[in-house]
Amino acid sequence: MWLKTILPVVLLTGCTSVVPATLARLNNFSPLTVDPAALQAAVTVPDGVSVPVGGATMLLEATRSDTNETLSQTFVLDQTETGDLLVFEVADEDIAAFRTLQRKVRTWEEIAKDETTGSFGVDVTLCKVGDGPAEDATFSVFVQADDGGLMPILRDAPVSEVIGSGAFDGEGCA
Repeated sequence: MWLKTILPVVLLTGCTSVVPATLARLNNFSPLTVDPAALQAAVTVPDGVSVPVGGATMLLEATRSDTNETLSQTFVLDQTETGDLLVFEVADEDIAAFRTLQRKVRTWEEIAKDETTGSFGVDVTLCKVGDGPAEDATFSVFVQADDGGLMPILRDAPVSEVIGSGAFDGEGCA
């Protein structure tokens, strides 16, 4: 069983901004078979908001209950585009490590499927730039799990809903 959390802010922004069709499509996504070179997360951010260096990460973790073993790795994502759309992907130097972790966890599932559980998540931290965002500022979140292009998860979600949630650190970008 796998728990997938693509950008935890989805849970914080209520149902009105969430794009159900994308979430349904991601339900069939497997973090153990996806090509890590094709994984991307992207956000549009308003004036007064950015993502600090190292502020986008991806976690792949698995646990075997029969042996009490855990495999876990957090990958700091590279920012590949700037401007209105900030795009993040697994760094080239981390692709091999990601694939190795996928193989190890798939082996665990072959040996002990019922005892193996895992989680996969992407986290993006927002930070304040200058005086910060306007009161009515919004952001959008996209994800790409294959070669099908970026799919919207959130559209025009109010930044005010994530301020103070931990997804927005309230401090200036370093």
